[in-house]
Amino acid sequence: MGKSYKKTPIAGFGGGSEKSDKVIAHRKLRHKAKVMLSQNPEDYMEPKIEEVSDEWDMAKDGKGYFGDIEDKKYVEELMRK
Repeated sequence: MGKSYKKTPIAGFGGGSEKSDKVIAHRKLRHKAKVMLSQNPEDYMEPKIEEVSDEWDMAKDGKGYFGDIEDKKYVEELMRK
C-alpha cells in the first residue's frame, strides 16, 4: 500500500480531534429535546445545537491554509495523512 497525501493544503489548528466534544454536545441536545417533548408536546420546537454547546469550547481552533509556507519540508509533513 502506498503513502497517501492530502489533496488540499488545509489543516486544523491546536488540539486534536473534536469527536469527544461533539459526542457530549449531541448527548446534551438529545436530552434537552427529550425533556422539552415530555413537558409540553403541543408546543415542542426542536432545540438548536447552539443552545447546549459553544463552538469556542471545543478542542480545535479552526482550520487554516498552509499552501503559502516557504518551508517545503514542513509542508510535506503537514500533507501526510
